[in-house]
Amino acid sequence: MMKENQGTNIGIKELPKKFKGKGEVKGYSFTQIDNQDGVYIYRVEDDESNNDHYEVFNRKLMHPHPRMNPQPEWDKYVQYPASGAFGISAWTCRTYEDALVRYYPMREKRRKKALS
Repeated sequence: MMKENQGTNIGIKELPKKFKGKGEVKGYSFTQIDNQDGVYIYRVEDDESNNDHYEVFNRKLMHPHPRMNPQPEWDKYVQYPASGAFGISAWTCRTYEDALVRYYPMREKRRKKALS
């Protein structure tokens, strides 16, 4: 059964504030710490050791696969970066303070880009 609003601009599915890792990140818990100007900070905790680190990354919008069944109620979604993005558009930091050192310049760069 198709929804009436299918194919219309319904919005963006944001990243969850908290989630458990699957696949290659199984065994980790993710908690969004901040999200401004298209830049995110997540605290990543190892479920076994309780050790944590932080991941800082730019917002990346994706379109759902056209064969997705049933079709989602959103036109785009924010994608958490895959392992290949780290060191390019995403960064792993040992401490929150280190994450902020990455976070603020990334926000400023996106703000300037949005204004140009």
